[in-house]
Amino acid sequence: MDAVVDGVRGVVNSRGANALGAWVSPRATVEEMYLLQGIVRHLGSNNIDHRFMQTDFRGQGDEPLLPTIGLSIADIENQNAILLVGVNIRKEQPIIGHRVRKAALAGAEVSSINPRDFDTRFEQASALVVHPADIVAELAGIAAAAKAARDSVKDIMLAASPGQAHETIARALKEAQRSVIILGQIAALHPDAAVLAELARAITAATDGNIAILPPATNTVGAWQTGILPHRGPGGAAVKPGKNFAQMLAEPVAALFLHGIEPEYDCADPGRALAAAEAADFTVTATPFVTERIKAYSNVVLPIAPHTETQGSYINMEGLAQSFSAATPSRGDSSPGWKVYRVLGQRLGMDNYDYETADEVAADALQAGQSAAAVGAAAKTEDPLSVTLASADLIRGGEVSIYATDNLVRRAASLQKTADARGARTVCVSADTAHKLNIAAARQVIVTQDERSATLDLRVDDGVADDVIWLPLIPELGALNRPARARAA
Repeated sequence: MDAVVDGVRGVVNSRGANALGAWVSPRATVEEMYLLQGIVRHLGSNNIDHRFMQTDFRGQGDEPLLPTIGLSIADIENQNAILLVGVNIRKEQPIIGHRVRKAALAGAEVSSINPRDFDTRFEQASALVVHPADIVAELAGIAAAAKAARDSVKDIMLAASPGQAHETIARALKEAQRSVIILGQIAALHPDAAVLAELARAITAATDGNIAILPPATNTVGAWQTGILPHRGPGGAAVKPGKNFAQMLAEPVAALFLHGIEPEYDCADPGRALAAAEAADFTVTATPFVTERIKAYSNVVLPIAPHTETQGSYINMEGLAQSFSAATPSRGDSSPGWKVYRVLGQRLGMDNYDYETADEVAADALQAGQSAAAVGAAAKTEDPLSVTLASADLIRGGEVSIYATDNLVRRAASLQKTADARGARTVCVSADTAHKLNIAAARQVIVTQDERSATLDLRVDDGVADDVIWLPLIPELGALNRPARARAA
């Protein structure tokens, strides 16, 4: 612990507080998040973030204090019309997928816009399978058909050309007594995620419906509540904006806290994230697991217990705080993360870090600045947004595989033997794309992206949009929704 104090203070004293940053897993507990952000801000920095699977940070200041889904999970099955945008609902959020399926079986009109025709296990009224660069245009078409109005995306809607499918979806949303637009992980990973969210808000305003932006991780809402953000403190308190995650990739910090993440697996751009971690002069990694790669970029490794071995709290997508106890004692030299940060805070001279229990930490974290009126408050972006993802001949589409989402499931040998895990390393292309690339007869292909390459199995699947190389996020390659090449191995 002395090495952490000396190393971090050394960088801050020599280079200033802006040279310090923190990347905190959105799967950390409320208690861990609250104490770590307090340490970083005590040292003078607001360079802290949890949004590793996000590349578009426009309009972040207008987001609600708590990004809840705006309705109860149970009420999703009571919707009469549902539009899924950028989401593999059955795999990304199985419980939500189950509720959507119940709504469909009860007669709801469910439609979707995706770069791949996913197996939803229910009939859809309309499934628009399009190139990632065309998702914005499709949603804009529905917005225009619904006669939506929103200044931030006015020009995008004016440029739209609504077709029959757009008119049908817009009419279903308008005529429904209850409707919701659900945006998922694929939408969040999109370079124009802010545009998609604003278009969805415009449509819901015009149709008197709800918008549900699914949180990408277990405790995403908790991260917003506890201030794991560069522009907001606990409870949404205003702070002088620091660097967001994308800015910390573009301009790596000299001293870096990593909590519960492996950059090559947990970030939207694995290569750049790993390079930024390696570029830091002093890196402190708090993790339940240690690898040779972690040792290579870390100056200090703090062994913390996984959530199964610690008491803690999460805030779910409804905004409900849920506490749990350790299922088993911590193993080896590991300790619950909140205890590690309590001691670190005390070593740094923080007078208010004399907590005795996790419950005491949670009480402070959960009451920080929160008001019932602010929870789920509507976002409002006034500045005009533009589309940044232009159509390309060939682009890499994908998602985060269900069994690659965190450091526990990635190490579960039984889960890695499933079809879902094996499929995460299989390239899928449409028949037209396979012929275009002259790989239709190949069993394996070499995918190249950002001067990095990987040899992977190939499957021809006409459920994938044309000119898309579908491949979930893997550490060997670059970011999704970027140009890629493929050739026979």
